[in-house]
Amino acid sequence: CYRFGYKSTGPGAQCCYDKAGNWMSDPHQGAGTLDRERAPDNILNLVQWNAHNKHDVIPWDNCCKDPAVPRDICQLYYDRRPPGGCEHYFF
Repeated sequence: CYRFGYKSTGPGAQCCYDKAGNWMSDPHQGAGTLDRERAPDNILNLVQWNAHNKHDVIPWDNCCKDPAVPRDICQLYYDRRPPGGCEHYFF
């Protein structure tokens, strides 16, 4: 998976690829999603780390991390945070 953001703050994305290099589009299978706040490049950037944690990590943890949470609840998260359009990048 790769993380991307145009700026040091604000929206970002995580794009994931399978072992064959194909972009993964199903978030239930491990595809990345769009982020409201990009993950910081440096853990010392605590302001951005807190913003990413509050707006992206905690909501995913609450909706999708626990396998006991019904899949339709997790799907609500993915409806708002679909996989990014990363299918045309080559690495």
